[in-house]
Amino acid sequence: MKDNAINKLFRLSWMLFLIYLIERPLISNRKVDVVVMILLTLSLFYGCVLNIKTFNFSELTSFIIILCIIVTSILYTSQAITVTLIKAVFLFFVNYLSVVLLSKSAITKKTYDFVFSCTVLASLLFIVYYFSPIAYIVTTSNGKKVVDEFTCNLDNSNNTAIVLFVLFSILLINLKTRKRKIGIVILLASLLYLIIQTAARSCLISAIVMILCYILQSIKQQKGVFKISKSMVVIVSLLPLLFVGVYLWMFYTLDKNIVILNKPLFSGREDVYVEYLDKISNLTEFFIGNITAAQFQNAHNGPLSIFVSTGLVGLIITYFLLITSMFRIYKRNTTCAFFCLISILCMLFQSCAESALMVGGVVSLVGFCGVFFLSSYDVNYIQISQHYHENRIDDCGFRKYS
Repeated sequence: MKDNAINKLFRLSWMLFLIYLIERPLISNRKVDVVVMILLTLSLFYGCVLNIKTFNFSELTSFIIILCIIVTSILYTSQAITVTLIKAVFLFFVNYLSVVLLSKSAITKKTYDFVFSCTVLASLLFIVYYFSPIAYIVTTSNGKKVVDEFTCNLDNSNNTAIVLFVLFSILLINLKTRKRKIGIVILLASLLYLIIQTAARSCLISAIVMILCYILQSIKQQKGVFKISKSMVVIVSLLPLLFVGVYLWMFYTLDKNIVILNKPLFSGREDVYVEYLDKISNLTEFFIGNITAAQFQNAHNGPLSIFVSTGLVGLIITYFLLITSMFRIYKRNTTCAFFCLISILCMLFQSCAESALMVGGVVSLVGFCGVFFLSSYDVNYIQISQHYHENRIDDCGFRKYS
C-alpha cells in the first residue's frame, strides 16, 4: 500500500506526542507545550485539507452548520472573540474532521508498526516515571505539590489515566499480531496497575471491559459469534449523554456518603454540572449554545461540554458524525476493527466523567482519533464472520464498503 500523506502526518503526530510525554512531566514548560500542541494539531488539520474530497456532502454540510451555529452564538452573546475561544473551536473541528477522515483512511503496515513502537516506548516511560520523584507530583500556578494519586506531573490524575488507557488499548489491539506476546502482557499488566494508582474509576472499568472482550473473543473466535450489535454501539455512545441527568438525580435522592472503589461517589462533579448548565439561560441558547461562556471547557462530561458550547443542534450533529464513523469500523471484517471499536466505546464511556476525548486536544487526536485509523489494519488478523464484506482499496488509499 502506498505510504500516502495522511500516514506520514499521523506518524509525525505520534512523534510529537512522545515529545509531549517526555517534556510535560520532566520540564513542564508551557511554551513548549503550546508549540507541540500547535504542530500536532496542524499536522492532522493539513491531512484533512489534503483529503477534503474524502468528505461527503452530508459531512461537509454538518461541519458548516456547526460553524454557523458557533458564529451565530458569538454574535448573539455579543462577547469578544479571544485567543482561547479560537483555540477551543479549532481543536474541536480538527478532532471531528480527523475522526471522519481517519475512519475512511487505510493505514500502512509501516505506520501501524510505528504507532506500536511509540506505544511501547511511552508505556516504558510511565513505568520509569512511577519509580521517579515526579510520580505523585503535579505543577500548579503556585508551584509543584504532592498528591495522593499517580499523576507524573501531568495536569491531573484523570488526564494521566486517560493517556494510560489509550496506551493500554493500543497494546491490546496489537496483542494478536505480535510474536512476543509475553512482553506485551507484562506492559499491559503494568499499565493496568498504573491506572489503578490514578484512582480513575472510569478508566479502570474500561480497561477491565477490554480485557473481558479480549478473553471472550479469543474463546469464540473459531465460531466467529462474539460480536456486538449496531444498537449496542449506539446505546453505549449515548451513555455519557444520559450520565449527567442520572448523576444529578442520584445526588439529590441518595445518601451523599456512598463510596465506590475507595472514593466518594459524589466528588463535586454535581456542582460543575449545575454551574455549566446555568450557562444556558434561554431557549435560543438551548438550540445554539453559549460558545463564549462554555468554550468547550472541561465540564467533566463530554456531551455536556458540546451541548453548552454548540447547543442541541451542535450536539446532534456531533453524534451523527461520531456514530456514522463508528459504523464504518463496524463493517470491517477484522479482529483489529472489533477491538478498535471496543476501545472507542470505552473512551466514550470515560467521557461520562471527563470531556478531554470528545472536545479535542493532544491525547484525543493521537489516541481517540488514532484508533479510528488503526481499525483499517487487517494483515494477519483472524476474520470475524459478519453480514458485511469488504471491497477494494481505491487509488487514494481509502477503503470502500458495501
